Amino acid sequence: VQLELSTDSDDTNLYLTTHHNTDTARPNIIFRKSGGSHASPTTVADGELLGVLEWNAYDGDSYGQSAQIKAEIDGTPGDSDVPGRLVFLTTADGAQASDERMRIDNAGKLGVGSTGHSTFAYHFSGSGVAADGSIGGMLIETQTYGQPVTEIRGTSAQSNDAFGLRVQASNGTAWIQQWNSSDGTERMRVRGDGNVGIGT
Repeated sequence: VQLELSTDSDDTNLYLTTHHNTDTARPNIIFRKSGGSHASPTTVADGELLGVLEWNAYDGDSYGQSAQIKAEIDGTPGDSDVPGRLVFLTTADGAQASDERMRIDNAGKLGVGSTGHSTFAYHFSGSGVAADGSIGGMLIETQTYGQPVTEIRGTSAQSNDAFGLRVQASNGTAWIQQWNSSDGTERMRVRGDGNVGIGT
């Protein structure tokens, strides 16, 4: 089924308007997806694409893809349980298709520039970033090592050496470490009482 709105005027607009005195009344755009058929729908699967918003532009020969926003299933569906994620894609200069730039997963975790961020609350990364933060970019993560810990890692794309700041909020302690891949050597620590230790 296809519906096309096309015009030679300055703008092509689609308006959804609701006139109602109830605060919760509003216009909606709803994407629905199932397996099976209209008469006998079946459950969708993990990773299944639910819908796409796509922007195309004419390049002198045809319409090329410039950007997309995708909604996908992000986990195993069950009764009243259909976890989802949003994936944002843009097309690089000289490329013909869009690549993922950012995603928000079913737990609300945000990844920018890389898909390898499933264990991090936030993952901001550059080109060629490894999931453990060993190559390129910056990680901001919240983990539990017996106690809640927040880490910020700035890493180098040229080597596995990396530097980071770890804050252990439970006792107000912060310390600076140097990582080589996933291993860290502590360089400085600032305790909650204001005492500073360097190199010990």
